[in-house]
Amino acid sequence: MIRITRTRTLTDLTARAHRVPDLEEALEEARDHLSYYRAQQAEDIELITSLQNSFQALDQTHTETRLQLRRAEEQVLLDHEDRVVLRTLLRAARRQEERDRDAVYLLYRRGELHSVHRSREGAETAAEKDGAVPGGWAPCPPGSKPPSDSSPTGWRIEPVRLAATDC
Repeated sequence: MIRITRTRTLTDLTARAHRVPDLEEALEEARDHLSYYRAQQAEDIELITSLQNSFQALDQTHTETRLQLRRAEEQVLLDHEDRVVLRTLLRAARRQEERDRDAVYLLYRRGELHSVHRSREGAETAAEKDGAVPGGWAPCPPGSKPPSDSSPTGWRIEPVRLAATDC
């Protein structure tokens, strides 16, 4: 069998045959690029995973910091409330101190004057040293009848206001 090939076809085949090494080289270069990009992709995946882990850690730290900030703000509010209460107590104590400056406290035992004191606490301490029950003091409203002096304890504190008089 004889095959007839045209010159033009032969020229095309020859040109294509010369291009084969160039195409094989381009194919090899494309494979090298592919392996390089796959390696880059693996590195990028590692980097993305690392960044995601860092982000989660930072997010947790941020959440903990916000909780600490909220607790600190609550503590500041409590401290402020405490200061307000302390100022109120201090004012009340100063007012009481001013009132106490103009008064003395007479300590009676079984109806007889036992001692005179500058403060109620001083009178209570003196009575407790002489046998009164510690912490057993009850207020006696102004104008009410004091407890009986014949009671077994027999202790009584009476505030007396000192008034300045002009002579």
